[in-house]
Amino acid sequence: MEGAAIRQQAEYNVARAFHQVGLETFAVKYYENALRISEEFEGGGLGKRDLKFEAAHNLNLIFQLSGNTQAAREIAEKFLVL
Repeated sequence: MEGAAIRQQAEYNVARAFHQVGLETFAVKYYENALRISEEFEGGGLGKRDLKFEAAHNLNLIFQLSGNTQAAREIAEKFLVL
């Protein structure tokens, strides 16, 4: 599980780097990878180190700003609603 947390952190960091320089198209892939890792270890997986909410929030933001409200809604409903 430690390895999964490190992989997720790496995916998230690459996504943030692309996102910060305005390459949102590339960032989406890496945010989605971070979310996929979180889903693989759902229910006791990554614990406090899980970046699921951060990745989902940023992915939702990219979709909203690009006008893809359906994808933004799907991300919000799946990952951001408690």
